[in-house]
Order: sequence, then C-alpha cells, then structure tokens
Amino acid sequence: MDAFTAEQKKTFDTFDQYPWEADTVFQAGLDNILSNLPPTDNDNEDKDRQLLRAKHFFFSRFNQAFDLDQYLQYKQLEQQTGGKKDPKEARYQQLEQYDYDHDEKYLDGLSTVVQEWVNQQTQQGVIWDKTRLDEEFKKAQAQYYTRHVDTSVDMDDYFAWAQEKKEANQPACPFAHLWQNKGDGSKRTASGSAGSDFIVASEGRGATTLTLSSPSTRNVLTIDRLEALRKALEASEQSQEATAHMLNSLVTSETVASSGLAYRETYDLAIQQKANAIASLEKLAQSYYQSVEQTILSLKKPCLVFMDGAIPTNASYLFLWHRFIRVVTEHAVLPLGLTLSHAPVPPLLLLTLCRSRKPNLPQGIELYLALAPPELVRLRGPELLKLGLADVFVPGAQFHNVLETVKKMSLCPPPATATAVQLGLATAHTYPGPDRLGVWENEIQRVFGAAESLEEIRSNLEKVNNHWSQTILDHWSTLPPTLLKAVFQAVKKSCSGMEPPHVFALEQSLNTQWRQSKDYTTWITKEEGSWMEEEDAYPESVDHEQQRDQVIYEAPQTKSDTMACPVTGQGGVCPVTGQVSEAAAATTCPVTGQTSSIPSACPMSQQQQQAMACPVTGQKGAACPVSSQSS
Repeated sequence: MDAFTAEQKKTFDTFDQYPWEADTVFQAGLDNILSNLPPTDNDNEDKDRQLLRAKHFFFSRFNQAFDLDQYLQYKQLEQQTGGKKDPKEARYQQLEQYDYDHDEKYLDGLSTVVQEWVNQQTQQGVIWDKTRLDEEFKKAQAQYYTRHVDTSVDMDDYFAWAQEKKEANQPACPFAHLWQNKGDGSKRTASGSAGSDFIVASEGRGATTLTLSSPSTRNVLTIDRLEALRKALEASEQSQEATAHMLNSLVTSETVASSGLAYRETYDLAIQQKANAIASLEKLAQSYYQSVEQTILSLKKPCLVFMDGAIPTNASYLFLWHRFIRVVTEHAVLPLGLTLSHAPVPPLLLLTLCRSRKPNLPQGIELYLALAPPELVRLRGPELLKLGLADVFVPGAQFHNVLETVKKMSLCPPPATATAVQLGLATAHTYPGPDRLGVWENEIQRVFGAAESLEEIRSNLEKVNNHWSQTILDHWSTLPPTLLKAVFQAVKKSCSGMEPPHVFALEQSLNTQWRQSKDYTTWITKEEGSWMEEEDAYPESVDHEQQRDQVIYEAPQTKSDTMACPVTGQGGVCPVTGQVSEAAAATTCPVTGQTSSIPSACPMSQQQQQAMACPVTGQKGAACPVSSQSS
C-alpha cells in the first residue's frame, strides 16, 4: 500500500464511501446510462463494470479526479493484504469520510456554528481566507464526531496526525500552487440528468440547488421549461428548510450554459407545420417576460447564480438580475452588441442598472454595449465584474469546491444567510485579469458620452478614424437603419430616468415591433431587397387577428445523434458505455481525456426591503468589499 500517496488513499477511500444512492443528480441519469449498455453474455458482470465507470466519471468531474486503473490496482492490493490498515489511520479516515451531509443532528449544530462565524467576522471586521474557513469546517466536523459518533477518538491526536499527513504530502516544487489550482484545459461537460427532467432540484437544509440539466439540447429554454423553472423556484421559495436558491447549469461540450430562448426552433417548427410563426414567437417571448416579472423579480430569499459557460443574451434576466449574487468563471461570456436575430434589442434594464452598481463607468457605455459589433462586446469575467453584472470570479477548476462551500454556508439562518454565502464566496474570489473595455474607455466616452443623435456618433467615429471606429461603422452598414435608430432611442430613454417597469416594457415592445416589420421579413427570408428608411417606424400596435395558429416548440428529451454518450450527450467516445462513433474511432475520449442581509429592494416591484448591509463595515447604501454589491 506504500506505492500510493496518502492523498491517493484518501481519494480512493472517499470514492468507496460516496453516498451514491443519495446523490439525486447521479441517480437522475443512472437508469438512462444502464439502458444504453451494449448486450453481453454476462449482463450482471457488464453492468457492474459499466456502473463503476459511470461512478468514476461522475466523481472525477464533480469531486476529485483520479486514475481508474490506479484505483483498481489499489483495490487489488488491498484484497491481497487483507485490507489491513494502521488502526489509527483507519479510525481517522472514518472520521473524515463520515457522511456529515446527511446527519440531521450535525446539520442542526452546523447552522448555529456558521451563524457564529458570520457574527465573529462582521464584528471583528476581518474576513477569513479559504485556509481558515476549511480549518473551521474540519474543527466542527471533528468536534461533532468525537462527541456524538465515536467518543474514543482523541481530537488533538487526530489534528496532529492530519498535520503530519499534510506535511508529508507537500509538493517539493515551490510553485506548486500555480499548477495545482490550474484547470486541465479540458472543457467542463455535464453528467447528471439525461432523462426528461430539465430542472434537477437538490433540496434539504440550506440552499436549494436548481440545475439546468439538458446539455444535449444546449439547455434551450422553451415554454414548458420556463414553467418548470418557475415552479422549482416557487417551491424553493415556499420551503421551510430552504434558506436560498442556487441556480446552476450543466454546460455543453462548447461550454454553453444555455443557448437561450427557443426562437429559432420555434420558427422552424412553425414554418414546417405551416403555422403562424410570428404569433408563436410572441407567445414564447411573453412566457419569458412573464416568468421574469412574476417569479424572478419577486424572490425574497437570496438567489445565487453560478455561470460556467456562455450566457444567453435573450434570457439574461434569468441569470444576471442585479438582485442575484452572480458567480462566474473564465468560461462565462455574455455576447452583447446589436446583431440581427428574432429578438435583437439588448437587455435594456440590465444596462440601465449597471450604473447604480458602478457609478464610475464611462459616460456612454450603455450605448456602446447596445450598438457595438458583437466581437467588441463579448463580455467575459473581467468585463462582467467591471459593469456590475457579476459579483464573484472563481477559476473553473475550483467550481465544484465553491458550490460545496456555498451550500454549507447557506445553512446560516436568515436574515444573515446572504452575508454568510458572500463570506464563503470571498474565500474563493480571485483576480480575473484585465478587462477589454478599459482599452477603449476614453474613446467610448468621447464618441458615445454626450451624443444626442446617431449622426453625431457617426461623425465622432469618423473623427477617431482607427480600426476600432471603422469596425463599428462597417457593422452599422449591415444593419437596418430603422432598427439602429430604434435601439439608440430606446437606450437614451432608458438612461434618462425612465422607471424600471417602463424600461422592461419598452424592451419587450420593441422586439415585438421588430418581428412584425418589413425589415424582419427581409432578414428572415433572406430575400433580395432593401431595408426600411431610417425615417420609417416599426408598427406600434399588435394585430391580434394575427395571433392565431400558434405552435409551441418542445425540446427533445434526448439527443438523437448516433452513438451519443447517454450521460453527456456528446458524440465520440462515451466514458460510460465505451462506445465509439465512426468520427472519433481514432481519437481519445473527449470527456475524460483518458490515454441576512436581505438583497436590495427590487426596482421592478418597487417594494422596499431591508437594504443589503456590508458584512464587514455594516454600512448600507455603499459597495460591499466582499461582493461589490450595493443597496
């Protein structure tokens, strides 16, 4: 057994003790995994083998990665030696591997302990780092175990043993922290629900985790899925045990959190069935805006959103609402700018509320974000933080650990739940790098800051006369003049003191008018023709006679691609079944690579709630040094 390090042994033993039956995400996809196994002469043996591979894949992606062959060697050696371990090591490993997450008595006590941690940090004005927080969690577990599970264990001796083990496994390289915290470069893909459930809810004490669990369909948002999300959030809101909501997404192989509202799919279905495409798109849009107004904007409990992939612009309120605590990784990206689509008007309310969070933003930034070419305003972590559209940045390699930390900290009862999770997130927040918007900050302010018309902006761009300004002018030349003017005027109105509910309605109305315009018909049919003149206006009223013969698109439950992995939906080599598609027959596996402070009052509902207080200074109405949120 000496051939394996103490860290490897701990990982292998933790894998053996993992509560697979209680893991709802793993169990949600298990039946589908087993049903896709290839037939063999010995079904029981084959299922046991494939089940092990499925568990290994899941554990490596969402807990701790390890080599399956080394694990099998470890188990074989353990059998040969009779599984004998040092008695002290065995007892201490039992302490570390105890299933604390499902011990109700422990969770009761931890809730009180976490609240004491929050009080201690806010009173002393000192925020703990990750090392301190991890140590406190270990102390809490050890104290509980030695008092209520095995009273014969000496806690001081356990910590001495744990320190010796830690020192024995310290890497010799002085720069080890750089590569140990670095991602492996592979794209994080999803295991989990491959069945019919789009929302997988993990309930219980603390925050309710709601996971968008259909990466094979790129987590596309349909009417029924919006309804499922609404019901899940309402159930969590009404739960007596849930202290907060945690919205997560199983990303696709292209690191897409969600492809957004199913506009394209709905349009294609309507054309195929010779139905009313415009009415069908309008019904989808109305469902989205109603979900936001009736559910998202009315949540009372803290809501945390974890984005590890591309964020859909046409559904951005579901993920980036200003009352949320938003956590992003290097994979998160929000593509803003003006481009032709079924709903081209950018999220006006998000743009107008940025300045309330970040008052020092350059003048004209809202117009720039709304009108620039998409390639100039693909917002990643640094830009999202700068604009107040994200609160915390964590490396993708630490994503799962952050989820676990937040889940534990959310055990803190209200009203301090929001403060507790922010303190937990503060231990993981890292510098995301420089933001791209800063490169053109002076030009943005000079060109867009004081402009009162599109012609004035065009003139300013021509005066700048560089690659940046020419890129914008070239992009505008491909757009309908009426749409460009309408979006310009909408942003100016939104930023001139318009009430948030009116901004929200303006955005929805403009997208509706666009879909009923001649410009939209020209774009969608790709017919030869010219755009409407800038002086023309889009229709202001909706013809209700044209709202008949609607169709509703429903996403398929599973992807129909040949030889697709039943867990991830990917083609190529399936990490569970071992099946190989023709296109990937000679490649490695693409998946495994194997060779309270209550949140501020909602400006939409205009219901005044207790302002969010800084967990360190206790100030209200100012930016919090932990989350950068302000009331």
